[in-house]
Amino acid sequence: MVESGPSASKFSAGYIRGESQLTPVGTAEPPTSLDPLAVATFVAALLLGPFAAPFTLPLSVLASHRIRTSQRCGAGLARAAMNISLIYLVFGAAVLAMYGYVAFMVPSR
Repeated sequence: MVESGPSASKFSAGYIRGESQLTPVGTAEPPTSLDPLAVATFVAALLLGPFAAPFTLPLSVLASHRIRTSQRCGAGLARAAMNISLIYLVFGAAVLAMYGYVAFMVPSR
């Protein structure tokens, strides 16, 4: 029964008096573990940087796929590792392009 009228509290906002919104103890699903591949790719992308980017990008995509098909956590870690690896690869490609331009296109004196 929803409270209405003069005895209703302004804080009730549609809650039913006497019924708990909490789930009973023992009915919640147990917490799932982190995907180890997502953790490994994130740590490798952070610590090894551009040297590991060619490896961490496909492994983070694989970790993301594994997380979607299982009940594990770590989608944020896999996404972060993917983004860090992409940033390293883009910067690495830009540095190589500038080096190639300077080394081969600019005439030496």
